[in-house]
Amino acid sequence: MLRGHKGFARVVWAFKNVLNQSVTWLFYDLQSHTDGTGPVAGHQPIVLTVEPHIEQLDDIEVPQIPYTLDQDDHAEATELLEWLSVVTVLSPRLQSGDSMDAYLSRYRVPDFFNERLEDHVSSTGTVSRFRWHGFIPGTSIKKILLALLKSTGDDWFVIGATSFNGQAYTILKSEDRTMTWEFMD
Repeated sequence: MLRGHKGFARVVWAFKNVLNQSVTWLFYDLQSHTDGTGPVAGHQPIVLTVEPHIEQLDDIEVPQIPYTLDQDDHAEATELLEWLSVVTVLSPRLQSGDSMDAYLSRYRVPDFFNERLEDHVSSTGTVSRFRWHGFIPGTSIKKILLALLKSTGDDWFVIGATSFNGQAYTILKSEDRTMTWEFMD
């Protein structure tokens, strides 16, 4: 960029009219340690350590997860995704001994095999939620996925991730099958 050229004039205009106040930037350096060193060290960075939160909900109702979902059956996929969403917020409505008044909450664990509510097929189990808010590099996601695959065996697990631009993904792995949902903002 040279003074007098169109690009230079645009940069000068941007600094005068748009970037005329202090801006906080979020920066993640994959190469440096968490001691504040690195390329931003001269700019008085505020170093924050992000820690995962692990929570547990005992004695929840787990439906028999369908082996396959028909791509044209949106109702069944929506029910499964709704149950997964309720699990990820650790809702007490899933606990087998929940005594919530049906007038206030009519939610029931989905039954993918039996249409009659009297023959509701589900089991009980414990759910642990590992939650992370912050930057996470792709290599770390791969390590988490491999650790989950190794530790869960034939049990199920769910991974949900949301990007800064609004894309969201949910992956359900159960026994020898994997189901994926992609959401666009």
